[in-house]
Amino acid sequence: MATKRFSHLLEYLGVLLFMGTARLLPLSCCYFLATFLGRFWFSVLKLRRKEVLANLRKAFPEKGEAELKKIACQVYKNMVRIMMEFAKFPSLKKRMRERVTIQPREKLDGLLKQGKGVLLVSAHFGSWEVLAAGMALYGYPLVALARDQKNRLTSQVANNLRTAMGTRIVFTNISMRGVLESLKANQVVYLLGDQDAGRKGVFVDFFGYPASTPQGPALFHLKTGAPILIAMAVRNPDSTYTIHLEDLPSLSLTGDKETGIREITQACTAIIEKYIRQYPDQWLWMHRRWKTRPPKD
Repeated sequence: MATKRFSHLLEYLGVLLFMGTARLLPLSCCYFLATFLGRFWFSVLKLRRKEVLANLRKAFPEKGEAELKKIACQVYKNMVRIMMEFAKFPSLKKRMRERVTIQPREKLDGLLKQGKGVLLVSAHFGSWEVLAAGMALYGYPLVALARDQKNRLTSQVANNLRTAMGTRIVFTNISMRGVLESLKANQVVYLLGDQDAGRKGVFVDFFGYPASTPQGPALFHLKTGAPILIAMAVRNPDSTYTIHLEDLPSLSLTGDKETGIREITQACTAIIEKYIRQYPDQWLWMHRRWKTRPPKD
């Protein structure tokens, strides 16, 4: 226990050092540094490099090894950019609306007029942190589901940054009550639906393979009737972001609840996959997305 606390303290101090450095530097310098650190992370430290390349080979069997390595290196650079931007949120707050465009805003505005709230489903793509901050700073009442991380010190630092940008946090251990209350208040509930959900998830197709996927968006939709909107924050070449909003395709949902959950989750996952295919270097390939196997395996 003492070793664990010491490890968490070291991690916390490292985070503070990283954030302090990022805040001292102009944003342009942060991006330059991110390019160097990302390449160093990929080529020298090689942390989770095997997992990243294995995932890319699985998702894009048609691509050559050189192309996959180029994409992988960009993934690491993008991760450092995300961390740099996140650290600089206090100074970016006034300029966030200049750096983030929502297309089309009318889609979200129209759904909110229904009075049922909106389930905003996204992924660890582009910058999911900028997406939340941008939405909140545009004036949308955003409530984000977040896991209570093992390291409470670093978790508190991250959540303080999020709330400072206008996002309200609901932790997953109380998510059902918090989400239902938020939807009843006609708020936007922000969920990430692209990571392995273990045995509690529903298996849907992702890049041609069954992947355990969170059931939350589908469950909340079926329970409340709140519409689902997919939101993907694409990083542009000038490091601004465009948040693309997409409705789910029409679903009949005439089957039982279990079938409905699977159909809704598959529809969400298909749109997320579409964006990852278009911008493969902007997704978090470090994650073991296909870790949990279907029971028959």
